[in-house]
Amino acid sequence: MPVGLKASVTVVALTAEARMTVDDAKVKLKHHLWIDWSWIATDQIRLAGDARARALILADAGQNWASEAAGEARASMIAISACAHAIDAIYGGLKSAVGVQKPGVGASRHAYIRTAVVSAYRGGNGLYKQLKDDFAWLFELRDSAVHPDAELSPAVPHPVAGDGSREAAWYCLENARRASRVLLELLALVADPTSARSDEARAYGDGVRGGLEALLPVLRLAAYGPVMPGQAVAVQQGSTAAALASDGSSRPSSAV
Repeated sequence: MPVGLKASVTVVALTAEARMTVDDAKVKLKHHLWIDWSWIATDQIRLAGDARARALILADAGQNWASEAAGEARASMIAISACAHAIDAIYGGLKSAVGVQKPGVGASRHAYIRTAVVSAYRGGNGLYKQLKDDFAWLFELRDSAVHPDAELSPAVPHPVAGDGSREAAWYCLENARRASRVLLELLALVADPTSARSDEARAYGDGVRGGLEALLPVLRLAAYGPVMPGQAVAVQQGSTAAALASDGSSRPSSAV
């Protein structure tokens, strides 16, 4: 090969891209962590659903279901946080690939993400408003798990039966599924080539769409069903680009 002539190869395997130039034999990798966080969310939603099913059986039999409720809360907390992390990772990739607008000084993390998405993709005012509300809800739940105030608070109704801590109501199967629907809504927008405002945004969306090939059916199942007996949310089947159903699920009292 003549001196100075470069050859390159791109390898996409699971969640990583590898690029190598022959002249210096250096490999550079880029790992798409939003895929990993999405898989973590789906795994934990399945565990939360299993715990909910066991809790309902025990509750109907008049037995102690506290340990199963705790298992549901832990799995839901991880799932909700994982969905927020996946959205944050999408923002990181978008910022690197496209270059995006920033909100004003002192804006929240979810405001940075929303501003970046709006500057890169067309979604319409209705979807933008939905994303604003859903991002605020999701990231407050995530922040409440990472930075808890650890204060005494009144008992609130538990999704299975009786009353419990507000955290047990926040981190439940219904909210874990809602969090995954927020993630799906964003992925549908970014992966839609007709929504891109630039060639760079379209190229980034093409990469996201490729990463969804194996993930999408599993993420849809986590988001929309099967609905557990006694579940407090009636979800609506449909396209990931459809407007999210209002599910009446619990949220922190100070959420927007």
